[in-house]
Amino acid sequence: MAPLALRQDSMLGSVIPLRTDSAMVDSLSGGRMTVAESSLLTQPYTIVTGDAVGQWVADRACDGRFYAPLSSCIGLMRGERLVAGAIFDHYNHRSIHLHMAIERLTPTFLSALAHYAFDVAGVETVIAPVTAVNHRSQRAVEHAGFTLEATLKNIHPTGDVLYYTLHRDACPFSTSAYTSRLESYYGR
Repeated sequence: MAPLALRQDSMLGSVIPLRTDSAMVDSLSGGRMTVAESSLLTQPYTIVTGDAVGQWVADRACDGRFYAPLSSCIGLMRGERLVAGAIFDHYNHRSIHLHMAIERLTPTFLSALAHYAFDVAGVETVIAPVTAVNHRSQRAVEHAGFTLEATLKNIHPTGDVLYYTLHRDACPFSTSAYTSRLESYYGR
């Protein structure tokens, strides 16, 4: 196993380990990775990382703002076009926030997000805040296994924010079947 790189990754000043041998979670590189063909993620899909993914997500889901030094970003490209992306932030060793922008999802991309949150960051819970007016995102996180945990009234310019959570033991994308597919995808 390769040594871990530490990167500042939370508002609380904590660090989150990033595996330097895995381009999937190496958002320090900020570049596009090359991947081998796989039965799960066939060409032209590519998983990418970096601040450009974060800005793409922020432009669609975060009022155009995110703080790159305290975030980790993972995206999914189809050909030369980004079709899904995620920003992880607010890491505190027990939980991490996930903000997503989605045009197209694949099970392998969701498995990569679960791998990053639960295996790399080592958290127990992923928190996905979604505005109450964003019904498409609500359906997407519910489809991914998240459960509505709380509603904070009138805290966003559009109104309420719904807080969805996904706990490690309830994650459908971190089962051994998905993990083995992810490992075969990355040639481990």
